[in-house]
Amino acid sequence: MLERMRSGEDAAWTEFQTFYRSLILFLGRLCGLTVAESNDLVQEVMVACFKEHVLENYDSSKCKFRSYLRTIVKRKAEAMKAARPMGQVELGEEYPDENAFETQWEAEWQKAIQEKALQELRDTIDSRKFMMFELHALQGRPRDVVAQMTGTTESQVSLTSTRVKKRLEKLVERIKKEFE
Repeated sequence: MLERMRSGEDAAWTEFQTFYRSLILFLGRLCGLTVAESNDLVQEVMVACFKEHVLENYDSSKCKFRSYLRTIVKRKAEAMKAARPMGQVELGEEYPDENAFETQWEAEWQKAIQEKALQELRDTIDSRKFMMFELHALQGRPRDVVAQMTGTTESQVSLTSTRVKKRLEKLVERIKKEFE
């Protein structure tokens, strides 16, 4: 995706914004910004990526892109907090210690990867197969109940869930590589 963005591909930029927007908002709140400030932070980070040569300066041999971006987001959030008028009350969450911050960022990133993979999966497979997978594998409903709900057999529910799960795992790995 980064190479596509560097070459100016609009679809890659849209994909980048869609994926990272929620993560940047989350990080802004984690850094103590208000909701409005966090929305401004998203815009500042996107502008930085587009105009400030963030992509050109990124070196994949030094770190993963998500770590690089996290540092940019943190710096911009801290600059926004520092630019607040004197006496302005902070309405955001308390800034956690670095280990808690890293843990929360990682959990949110994993969640975003999973959501993107599930959306891609949902868009690319038969809706009935996805329903069987969702009901059985994701929601934990028993095979017999899912079979009855979808008008199929328990063995078909198991087989479909297993195949779809493997497909989801491959999507997750691809997306991780693309967005790291």
